[in-house]
Amino acid sequence: MKNNRYESSMKILSYGYCGIIFIVLLLLFTSCGSYRMTEKERQINYEIDKAYLEYIYKRDSLIIEYNKQ
Repeated sequence: MKNNRYESSMKILSYGYCGIIFIVLLLLFTSCGSYRMTEKERQINYEIDKAYLEYIYKRDSLIIEYNKQ
């Protein structure tokens, strides 16, 4: 009786571990390196970064000018 319970609990435990391993592997394969940016997306990101840096530069310049007074 005890041996049968032990075997069934070990079977359930092994299914649980297999499920966890499957989910981890699935997450790894779906999230790692499967996305490639197009040239258009790179250009848009470049323009966004450029505009943001220009904004930061202008903002900092105005803050410095304001604090001089």
